[in-house]
Amino acid sequence: MKNEWATGMSQAGEYIDSYYQATGHSLPLQPVLNGDITADVCIIGGGMTGFNAAIELRKRGFDVVLLESGRISWAASGRNGGQCLAGFCLGLREVDETFGPQWGKQLWDLSCESLDIVRDRIREFNIDCDFQQNYIELAIKPSQEKELKSWLELKQTRYDYPSVSWWDRDKIREVTSTEKYLGGLFDTNSGHMHPLNYTLGLARAAIDLGTRVFEQSKAIKLVKGSPNRILTEQGSVKAKQVLLACNAYIDGLNRKAESKVLPVASYIAVTEQLEDRQPITNKALFEFQTAM
Repeated sequence: MKNEWATGMSQAGEYIDSYYQATGHSLPLQPVLNGDITADVCIIGGGMTGFNAAIELRKRGFDVVLLESGRISWAASGRNGGQCLAGFCLGLREVDETFGPQWGKQLWDLSCESLDIVRDRIREFNIDCDFQQNYIELAIKPSQEKELKSWLELKQTRYDYPSVSWWDRDKIREVTSTEKYLGGLFDTNSGHMHPLNYTLGLARAAIDLGTRVFEQSKAIKLVKGSPNRILTEQGSVKAKQVLLACNAYIDGLNRKAESKVLPVASYIAVTEQLEDRQPITNKALFEFQTAM
């Protein structure tokens, strides 16, 4: 991953060799931007954020151009873990302590709304992305079990979230064939999917709705004004509004935003087909606690 991060953009004509790439759906290569064009909104970045925004804007009648420096969903949107989970990286207590109970509840509701949007997009645009419902967070030591049970109480009371229940050791053993885990927080609302195919599905929907998409058209300069002007190597876009959906690849377009973004690498392993050797009989996403 480290070498790919450092050198991948020079090879952006191709996707990173991965399980997702090997099982990804095809989408015709979009043209390179040549010449000067105008739009109501220019979106910079062809990932989940960019295409979800494009879909919403096109539904409201805006003229939308999307610029992607490499291939659609080349970066994090096409090779993340595929987790579709309610909540945030911070634990529930940490969110409350950081932002306060009122904001903690609103942030939780916002995360749940994002799951609804994912399922709505899949249904509306018939996106084949192997979406699997259900998620369980497992405890391997007593302190983790205590913490997860406190989350269960919080979710079922103040968060008014009925989708969670507690699985004891016997229940977990039924689907994992191990007694290693003391218990787990089971969530029927969360799940996981094939992120590359999901994002390609969003891209196809946005294009069908009339979004003009340009691949291998890196935005190299943003000149603010009325209208704003976005320069690429071979063209430019004049737009009233600009949405930066670049994640870690802002690359000087907005220094203030870039100072708040830190690239993070994660690692995922896949196995060959296990067939009868499959240790987990449930298709839910399993995750064990490593902290607490």
